[in-house]
Amino acid sequence: MRTIWAPWRSTFVSAGKSKGCIFCDAPKSNQDDEAMIFARRASVFGMMNRFPYNTGHVLIAPYRHVRAVEDLSAGEWEEMRCLMSNCIAAIRESMAPDGFNVGFNVGKTAGAGFSTSICTSFQDGTGTPTSCRSLQIPRSCPSTSRRLLRR
Repeated sequence: MRTIWAPWRSTFVSAGKSKGCIFCDAPKSNQDDEAMIFARRASVFGMMNRFPYNTGHVLIAPYRHVRAVEDLSAGEWEEMRCLMSNCIAAIRESMAPDGFNVGFNVGKTAGAGFSTSICTSFQDGTGTPTSCRSLQIPRSCPSTSRRLLRR
């Protein structure tokens, strides 16, 4: 694996553990630009990961604090699925990744409550997805968020 210097992650790694929940606190702040929230729906929202694993790392979460996928209402699940699909389409159109890694973040060690994570994957010269072999982030989170907002 190649190591690529990512100094912006040191803020996350060295920060004290927050007592709050990022997915509860960020939308309540009403500072969408600062929180990097790019989409709000009735029961869920989308935000850029402030400490991304790759360009276009998006998080989607319900406004209501839930601990696991089975705690979502049918409406929350449907809105989350629709926003996830819209995000993938927007990222595909604006960044043309070779693929995506989509999964759930569950519990406190995964960031707080429950969210869906969408990470882009780009082939490197060896044909191996860069998200598996190295960390490459050619665009800033605010720049990526602006690209998604234009969609």
